[in-house]
Amino acid sequence: MSTQSFNSAINISAKRTPKVNNEAAGTAVAASLPELWYPGTYDSQRQKLIPSLVELYNAAGNIVRAAVAKSCDATVLDLGAGTGLLANAVRASVPWCEIVLMDHSEPMLAKARERFDTDTHVSYILSEFTSLDSHHEYDAVVSALAIHHLEDLEKQSLFARIKNAIRPGGVFVNVEQVCAPRDDVEELYDEMHVAHVQRAGTTAEEWGAARNRMKFDKPAPMYSQLKWLENAGFQDVDCLYKNFRFATIVGWV
Repeated sequence: MSTQSFNSAINISAKRTPKVNNEAAGTAVAASLPELWYPGTYDSQRQKLIPSLVELYNAAGNIVRAAVAKSCDATVLDLGAGTGLLANAVRASVPWCEIVLMDHSEPMLAKARERFDTDTHVSYILSEFTSLDSHHEYDAVVSALAIHHLEDLEKQSLFARIKNAIRPGGVFVNVEQVCAPRDDVEELYDEMHVAHVQRAGTTAEEWGAARNRMKFDKPAPMYSQLKWLENAGFQDVDCLYKNFRFATIVGWV
């Protein structure tokens, strides 16, 4: 099936997805996606829906390892941790660190507990990640595909609180969905995204559900986010890996 036919099958064009700000409507859409966001199927759906997922997550794990290599008791906080997919990449790169998973969803954290069932160096916080209020408590803070749900001013506020939560010499790594700086490039992002989900065997129904969910996302351009990190006080910033609308963004304290 061609990209155009694939989009036609779900009645969604490969153009910038319209944004919807109605919270009640967002809840209704989320409730209509029973399979897509269940903890039991979340990880497999990530693989099908996110291009270069392994590379994005491995880049995050590698930069955390580089940042905490000299610390024998490093602590890493995962914001919006979900089922622990990113935390698992961190654990693979940094087997000696303590990992704290924060998420507002008990079912997601329950799945994470299954993943780390025998790992005594993983703990859990049931809370919205926007509640973060720590001071130099962590050697690294990581997040994946969560912060783009916030408005831009909320992102900037959170970046400042993340910076305050990290010890000197630490790092913040954000695997994130970003938007393009131009509409024509956003259309290219869409084309490449659709090509990936087709290759991954995503059904038109699954992609349609994902596209409906994306209407409630609030992604920001990568370069805006790098600037916001600088404004929050991070000493150096970079993009370690990028595949069109998905990027691994880093700030060092």
